[in-house]
Amino acid sequence: MITVKGIRTNCFSGKSNEVEVDCEKKHNTFLDSDWVWIVRGGVTGYESIEVSKLQACKDSMKDWVACSGTKGVWDNLVIPISEVFRLVECFCNSEG
Repeated sequence: MITVKGIRTNCFSGKSNEVEVDCEKKHNTFLDSDWVWIVRGGVTGYESIEVSKLQACKDSMKDWVACSGTKGVWDNLVIPISEVFRLVECFCNSEG
């Protein structure tokens, strides 16, 4: 598990705050691929990304939009590119 920083934007006020989220790599047997899941600090409890797509975020220098949010319903949660680099190092370059 690794703790990274994210930016969470409140769906009502629009105010953004830095938050900490815990991530783990889990194997999806149905899809036969590895995924990174936010296991603490997410918005819905379903925030995840396939490891290959996380690597693609890094390669294209893009943040990971873990939850795009819905006004008045769900907050927005973005993992900045600097933290994507840390996740890739932890979960893509090793057994994680």
